[in-house]
Amino acid sequence: MTSLFAAALAAAIQGAGPGGIDAACPDETEIMDLAALDFDADGRRDLAVVCGPDGPATLGGTIALWRALDTGGFEPAGTRDPGDNPDEATTGDIDADGDIDLVVVAQGQHERTLAIFEQTGDGLASEPVTHSRGGYPTGGMALHDVDGDRVMDIVLTDVPMPHSAQALIQAEGEGIGPFRDGPVPGAGPDAQPFVADLVGNGIDDIAVLKEDESLILLAGSSDDRLELPLAGDADLYAVRAGGMVNADRLPDLLVSVRTGPNSAEPQLALSEGMELTLSGPLPGAGYLLQGHIASFDDDPATVEILAIERESARSDAPEGILYQYRNGEFSELGRLPLGGYPYAAKAIDFDGDGQAQLVIGDLETNQVRILSWSPAPDEAPPAEESADGADAGGSAATGEARMCGTDEDCFENAFAACDPGATVTIRGTPAIHYRFEILGPEDEACAVTAGFTENPNPDFVGPSMVCRWDNAQAFDDVVRDLSACEGELVEMMTR
Repeated sequence: MTSLFAAALAAAIQGAGPGGIDAACPDETEIMDLAALDFDADGRRDLAVVCGPDGPATLGGTIALWRALDTGGFEPAGTRDPGDNPDEATTGDIDADGDIDLVVVAQGQHERTLAIFEQTGDGLASEPVTHSRGGYPTGGMALHDVDGDRVMDIVLTDVPMPHSAQALIQAEGEGIGPFRDGPVPGAGPDAQPFVADLVGNGIDDIAVLKEDESLILLAGSSDDRLELPLAGDADLYAVRAGGMVNADRLPDLLVSVRTGPNSAEPQLALSEGMELTLSGPLPGAGYLLQGHIASFDDDPATVEILAIERESARSDAPEGILYQYRNGEFSELGRLPLGGYPYAAKAIDFDGDGQAQLVIGDLETNQVRILSWSPAPDEAPPAEESADGADAGGSAATGEARMCGTDEDCFENAFAACDPGATVTIRGTPAIHYRFEILGPEDEACAVTAGFTENPNPDFVGPSMVCRWDNAQAFDDVVRDLSACEGELVEMMTR
């Protein structure tokens, strides 16, 4: 029952959610990437939204800066011009002054340009330092000290052909640049490099998959290098994310393992005894488009795995699946509706409290959504049986309303009998909780009040609607029929 109703309502969520941005990019541009950095030195990470030209055009584009507010939400903080067709961004201290800078790739039709916006102390520089790198496209980018001189270099992946990489090595000295082409450590002709956040700190790193299935991990914004072999026989397809899942203080990776010519399954590659051991597939997750490993709840000591499936991202109701991995087993904590077309997604800890939020750049609605993982409501205690066998929650036999708590089967039975006063609170997803209360028989149907107790759009919490559903059918079947509902909430959802 929960998944059906959640799917029906998730498609109606239009707002950006608490702290979101409704018009993230200017007109005639669209969201291509997101980057987080504190450009006003107030201790909160702000957002740089990469806005490429709308549609297939290769001219135009901008960087829209949004300042994070203490009260939540963002305010506009100007724009920057990176050149034509920007579509990739990363952050790091590229000029070795202790501040985080912004690097953007502008992939114009005839020339690819790196635009580097230096952090000046008063914000990002208004004009970038640029470096032209020819006509090859770039699929990923991260900063890493390739040559060990304590000056950040830029690593580009998927150039000039798939499964290759190139380093733009920065000369040691004052300021930014100049750059020269150089090799990426370990990325020979048969190696596959991937850009991902490998330790869950919000900074992009590089994973180089060698032909012998060992992985070289290059930490972003440092010269740290670690090589770990992969135990067992597996065909690794991609490295999606990383973080500290077990307690050995080495990175554990969310990877895709090839299982057929056109299929791959997500697994954890856990660091155990200085080698990576595959966990087995994440249950219920298909072809992985994106992944994040971070603490998404209010306990920074716990780490969750957020998986975004490719087919879900292309559906009408895209969602992320949140897992925990403990004692050798996965448990699914729930599903998070993403809304629209989640083209860009980053796990960002805005205020440094150890709790990450999922930041979605919605290509369909030009919104940035800030999605938090709400804890599950307290489970209702099991009903106690009375002397005559009726449950203490009440039933039609006792004339008392069934207070079902979170027991969906209890409410299914109450709906079949159309018991007035019966209630249930359902956690459809960690971000969406809703409550039903049966009003009683009406017009050969059962009248039910429905409303949200939690929703990413705060305007949806409070208003309600009355639905007159046929209780000769299963509640699971009728709950999707919003045409049988009237009231403020359904009007808001169907505008």
